[in-house]
Amino acid sequence: MDEKVKLLLAKADAERDKAEAQKPIHRKLSRMLMQGTEYTETAILTTKNDEQFEIAIRALGDGEIAECYRTAGVSMSEFSDAKEALLKLEELIIVQCHLIARSATGEKGEQWSPDELGRWIKFGTGFPIARRILEISGLLGKPAEALESFRQEPVQSTD
Repeated sequence: MDEKVKLLLAKADAERDKAEAQKPIHRKLSRMLMQGTEYTETAILTTKNDEQFEIAIRALGDGEIAECYRTAGVSMSEFSDAKEALLKLEELIIVQCHLIARSATGEKGEQWSPDELGRWIKFGTGFPIARRILEISGLLGKPAEALESFRQEPVQSTD
C-alpha cells in the first residue's frame, strides 16, 4: 500500500476516533440546546456560617443576562471578549448576586433577591456558581466553546 494512502487512512481513523470521543459532549450540548433556558444543574451554595445548601441553577436567556447586568449597574461592554470579564471585584460580586438570584431555586422552591444573597453568601463561593450559570447559558467557558465547535464545519489539517 502506498505511503500516502496509509497516511490518509491513519488520519481518517484518528478523525473517526476524535468524533466518537466528542459524541457524549455533543449529546449533552444537543440536550442543552433543546431545553434552552429550561436546562438545570445542581450547585452547592455556602453561607457565611459555612452552611451548605443544594440549589438548582438554570440557563439564562440573553435578555435575562443583560437584565442582570443592567440592574447591577454594570455594562456588558466590560467584556474584553466572550471568555473573559474585566470587571472590578465589587462589580463582579454585584453581578454574581443578580445572576444567582435570577437563575437559582432552593430545595423547596425558594428564590432570593440579589440583596439577600449578597448578605449571606460566603465570600468567593458565589463566583463558581455565577460562572457556571454563564457557561450553561452559552456565554462563557467550555460549553460555549464546545457549542461553537459543534456548530462549525470541521477544519481540515494542512499537514
